[in-house]
Parts: sequence; structure tokens; C-alpha cells
Amino acid sequence: MKIAAILSGLTVFLVSNSVAEPNAWPKLDKGHNFSHCVEALQIAEKMFMSDAFYLYAPPIISPDQPSSVALGPTSTDISGGDALKEDPSVFEKISTGEEPRGSMFWQRKDESGMRFILTETSLGWRGDSYSLFYTSKELTSDRFLDLFRKNTEYPLPEFNSIVRGEQPLLGGGRPPLIMRNKLSDNLWVIDLGSSSNFLGSWDVYSPEERKLKQICSVQFRPDVKNAIELLPPPVQKLATHLLRTIGSDVNEGTLKPIARQSFAAQHTWATLALRPWALAEPYNSREEVDAGLREWSLQNKTNGDVYRRIQELYGPALQSIGKYYQRTFNRSREESEQMASYALDIAFRNYYVFSKRRGSTHTVSMTNPWQKEK
Repeated sequence: MKIAAILSGLTVFLVSNSVAEPNAWPKLDKGHNFSHCVEALQIAEKMFMSDAFYLYAPPIISPDQPSSVALGPTSTDISGGDALKEDPSVFEKISTGEEPRGSMFWQRKDESGMRFILTETSLGWRGDSYSLFYTSKELTSDRFLDLFRKNTEYPLPEFNSIVRGEQPLLGGGRPPLIMRNKLSDNLWVIDLGSSSNFLGSWDVYSPEERKLKQICSVQFRPDVKNAIELLPPPVQKLATHLLRTIGSDVNEGTLKPIARQSFAAQHTWATLALRPWALAEPYNSREEVDAGLREWSLQNKTNGDVYRRIQELYGPALQSIGKYYQRTFNRSREESEQMASYALDIAFRNYYVFSKRRGSTHTVSMTNPWQKEK
């Protein structure tokens, strides 16, 4: 049993070490002969090497790209709603008449008898919900709005058959990026992924034969269930104990604070492993986190045991990250140790959101050593 466990841990680390090499990511899963896929990969490469902590942030499209953004989000944080900016020559923004807000972005000129429509529906404090349709030009904006408004009140088969048909429907809490080829004016789509998936893939869609088809995906990481699998066993042990300090997310409230913190930690570990230059400063300082954990450790014996084990595991985890950076990014021992110290501190603090004490001010612990050296 012990030998199997050791071999299992060794296998995880060998796999992570082989796939987390410089220039290994991002990559296409297929579609290398499609111009849209190649262009999406070029955009993704710049995004991957940027300082953006989240890869679903609005990408910077350089002027020399074959395509420009026809419709897309204006910022990473879109929780306030009304977060889309359209190219007015391509899309017309029309109010749906919903309260407190609701919009429809209507493609002005059809392509081969088909048209893109993106709806933006307010969900109150949760921000907006987005749905992308690809419909026949025979469906007028007035008819679409009539069906859309009725469908918000009760399920409407006619809406599904006329609007959706057999076409893929992209939707959710994050809007897709609709691109326009500068030469042909044809539109294509990048689904920038979900905020609930760490370093999630980008899915690329293109109109073909009057349907919107997914033609490829841009992958930013190996196919692992947990981000911590990308890192050496000593880091995995530390992460397991850190997770115990934030509790279980079973039956938690609507805001799901524990699940949100667990995901923040997952995303941070993946970034630490594959994009360490993009690590972002957490909410609390190290001093605030240490103080909060000490208070937590005094609540009972179990907490105290977990806390002491975290102190024991921190050093070995730090050393293993330094060696990992040395191997993976071909850096000197000194550079790797400096980055490991910075990165593990960030990952450690990203498990928590402690209330700010009166008079406390947040100060950045240190500057990311690799942020300007990508």
C-alpha cells in the first residue's frame, strides 16, 4: 500500500514536470489548418504571457491581427453588469425592456442568410447572464424580442424551435468574444471559458453550413482534476492541510464563500505552476493571515494540530517549488528560490479572506520577481 502511494505521487510529479515546460502552453487540441484557430492561438499566447491573473480577461488584440473585436467584455470584473462594448458598425444595441436592465446586440448585416444575436439579462446582484444565438435572417428583431420576452415568463416551445433550432447556444455568466475578420467582415467566436474553471480552455466557433460549429479549443494546462497535481508532492501535502483550515463547502449559503476560496486557491496553484509571473496580490497581508490562523488554531486541539502541521510542511514545500522552478523554467538557483518564496506566500494567503481590523492597511508583501521578465 505504501509503495503504491509513493509511486502514485511520483507519477503525478513526473507528469507535471514533463508538461509544465516553457512554451508548452497554450496549444491547440485540433484545427491547426483553420485560420480562426491559428489566430485564436496567437491571441492566447499573448494572453498567457501577460500579467493578467485570469485568462478570461478581455485579451489585448494587436493592430496586426487579422481580426478585431466586434463585441466583447470591457473588463475582467463584469459583476456590475452592462459590461459589453460593441462595434456599432457590426452590432446594434437594443433594449429588451427588462428591469432593471436588459439588452440585445443585433448583427446589422446577415452573413449567408444567418445572423448573430447576443442577449444580456440582469440577474441583480449576481451580474448579468449572456446567451448567444445564431439565427436565420428571416427572424426579425421585433419577432425575436417578442419571443424572448415571453420566454422569460414561461418555457415557450416556439421560442426554442424558431430561435434555437439545432444551433449551439452559448450562454452563462461570462460573455463570448465575437471577432470580425477585417478582410471578409465575417464573424467568428471565442468562448473565453468559465470563471469556475482554473486556467480553462478557450473554445473557438465558426459559422459553417448555416450552423455555428466548434472547430477547436485552445488549452492552457494539462488535463488534471486538481491544480495541485501540477506541483511536487511536498506542495500537495501542504495544500491538503491548508484546505482543512477553511472548512467544508457542503450546505453552505448562497454566496458560497468556502467554495469561492477553494477555487481561488486552485487557480492560484495552477498559475504558480504554469504562469508564476501573473500571480496577483491577495486581499490580506501575510501578517493578517498569520494572525487569523493563530486565532483559529486556538479554538480546539484539532485546529491546533493542523496549524502545527502546516508550519512543518511549509519549508519542504518552499524548497520543492524552488527546485521545480529551476528545472521547469531553466532559472538559476537564486532566482528560483526568490520566486518560490514570493509564489508560495501568495498561494498561502489566497486561501483566506479575513476581516480587516480597524486601522489596518494592506501593504504588498513583495514585488513579483518575474513579472517583467517573461
